[in-house]
Amino acid sequence: MQSIISKVIHEHFDVVARTINGETNSRDPDEADRIINYFSKTKGFDVLIASPIAAGAGLNIVAANHVIHYGRWWNPAKEDQATCRAYRIGQEREVHVYYPILHHPDNVEEGFDIKLNALVEKKRKLATDFLNPVGPEISANEFENVIYGVKK
Repeated sequence: MQSIISKVIHEHFDVVARTINGETNSRDPDEADRIINYFSKTKGFDVLIASPIAAGAGLNIVAANHVIHYGRWWNPAKEDQATCRAYRIGQEREVHVYYPILHHPDNVEEGFDIKLNALVEKKRKLATDFLNPVGPEISANEFENVIYGVKK
């Protein structure tokens, strides 16, 4: 998908989108730094495609002010960690985060992305509530639904 997105960006904006996919076993660790330095020094519009699994590399991408999560991850902590790469010390611009979500053409409340988004947001809320307990208690069935995304 990264290759397809890169090709579309090049065709529509005439910009070469560089990619950091986070596969630490197959990439040169210095290459990510070179890509980010180039991205950071570019004047005007530029695009960097980075997989959320690249977050483990300790990347800081403070030149980015738009973060688009194309394809949701089941683990909201992965998304949050990836988003935070743009919020590191040195960021001088407002950061905008987007989650494109597809829905069923006949019903905007149906579709895989809609259900996955609801699951991810429930997990995010559960983690927040666990760390900062406030509000009503959650039942065992509700807990199971949040963790496994199933209803009994």
